[in-house]
Amino acid sequence: MIIEIPDEVVAHAPLGEREIKLEVLAFLYQKRVLTLERASRMAGVTRLDFQHVLADRNIPIHYDLEDLEMDLRHFADLKQ
Repeated sequence: MIIEIPDEVVAHAPLGEREIKLEVLAFLYQKRVLTLERASRMAGVTRLDFQHVLADRNIPIHYDLEDLEMDLRHFADLKQ
C-alpha cells in the first residue's frame, strides 16, 4: 500500500518527509501492526536506531517469547 500525503500538508507540517515516515512506522509498531525488525527495515535504519526513535516517543519495546526464541536462534547461529 502506498500512502500519499499531499505536498501542501508536508509543506505546512513541522516535520520533514523522513520524520513523517518515522512517526507512521513508530505508531504502527506501537499498535503491534509491525515488528521491530520490519519497522526498522522500512525506516531504513538499524534495529537499535529504531529503538532510539521509539524511546524518543516513550514507546516501549515489545519483547515476547517469539522474540526471545528468534534471538536465541540468532545467537546459536553466531556460535557456529
